[in-house]
Amino acid sequence: MKKNTPRNKRLASRWSPRWISSIVGLCMVCCFSSVLSAQTVDAELGLDQRIDRAFEPVANAWESVVLSPAPAAPWVLLVLIVGAAFFTLLFGFANIRYFPLAI
Repeated sequence: MKKNTPRNKRLASRWSPRWISSIVGLCMVCCFSSVLSAQTVDAELGLDQRIDRAFEPVANAWESVVLSPAPAAPWVLLVLIVGAAFFTLLFGFANIRYFPLAI
């Protein structure tokens, strides 16, 4: 291990936590300023409308997959049945074992 020579001390003091926190703070200010400028464009929209606009592509894609007709049954029914069977097996039939606790 090297001793703390003046050069090592100078390098250690150059990258002290104070400098690192200043750099991180500057990055955060830059990021938040871009977010705030984007919010001024959507200022006339409410929070719920902005959330709807953000998730609309994902919701439309999911809707086209789940609600499309399948050979045996609607996909939504198949997704629910497969999910129920998966979690029943994963948790060791907890929905059956702990049923008396629910009564």
